[in-house]
Amino acid sequence: MVQDLDDAVRALRNGIDAKRRDTLSLPFDEVERRNWFYWPAPRMGLPLGALDGEARQLVFRVVTALVDTVTLAKVMTIIGLEAVLAELEGQGLSSRRRPNQSLPRDPSAYYTTLFGDPDGDGPWGVRFEGHHVSIHATIVNGALAPTPLFLGANPAVVERGGHVVTRPLGEEEDVARALLDALPGAARRHAVIADLAPSDIVTTNTPRVDRDLDLDQGVAGADARGDAAVLLERLVDLHVQRTRAGAVASPDLRSVRFAWAGDFERGRPHYYRLSAPHFLVEYDNTQNDANHAHSVWRDPEGDFGDDLLRGHHAAEH
Repeated sequence: MVQDLDDAVRALRNGIDAKRRDTLSLPFDEVERRNWFYWPAPRMGLPLGALDGEARQLVFRVVTALVDTVTLAKVMTIIGLEAVLAELEGQGLSSRRRPNQSLPRDPSAYYTTLFGDPDGDGPWGVRFEGHHVSIHATIVNGALAPTPLFLGANPAVVERGGHVVTRPLGEEEDVARALLDALPGAARRHAVIADLAPSDIVTTNTPRVDRDLDLDQGVAGADARGDAAVLLERLVDLHVQRTRAGAVASPDLRSVRFAWAGDFERGRPHYYRLSAPHFLVEYDNTQNDANHAHSVWRDPEGDFGDDLLRGHHAAEH
């Protein structure tokens, strides 16, 4: 995966002019590397809107090197939802701006940013980010850290004539609901941590996961049996396998905790969390009458390659 990413980044740099290369690139230790967010706003980096078709293909070669095929399809669908939102909000893509003059809906406002130099000996990283997409890779001594990795969908469900047209994060919801239903009574009671769902993922866009967040809530994977154990593994893999094959090992399922908050009924606000050492997933669907979903995969110890960098700096000294 690292070699494919390295090749894709080199191809992008070689395929754009010097001015765009300058816009693309920042130092590795730039504070912007940790300044990630998932709402529509300008970013530092090179936007799709500044590129012609050939250069855009080079950007998506980078994205393809970062994520698996299924996740790539989700990313492209999420980007396409910008046009859907523009129509639903009555702004159209001709203006790309909502009536209240807030931030625009724009499928070309997705930015690629390179941190550091892949040709050098030091750490480097790359980010692809825009509304409801934030994909990161940090490379240290040939090892890759893929978190945080965020996907969102607004609308979470697009329907026409009573039929679902697209539902980018549908599997993330369906498998979690099936897991909740498969838990026996006592285990299900341990899984449910609150009657009300939080209004967003709890960690939001913090550069590091808050150490005060109680990740011991919920039912332990060791207590999941039969179908519940199978569904827990599937739910974990849904997130770990967002990266290219072999990039990250799955956590020990016995140590994974599953926590649910909010309504059990479909179409009502709900939230769930998976947590284990070096592994955290949050999912919420609460906004816009529970038709606006967020999903994030994080490593409380290793976001932005923190654990890799600690080892790198220790080896240098």
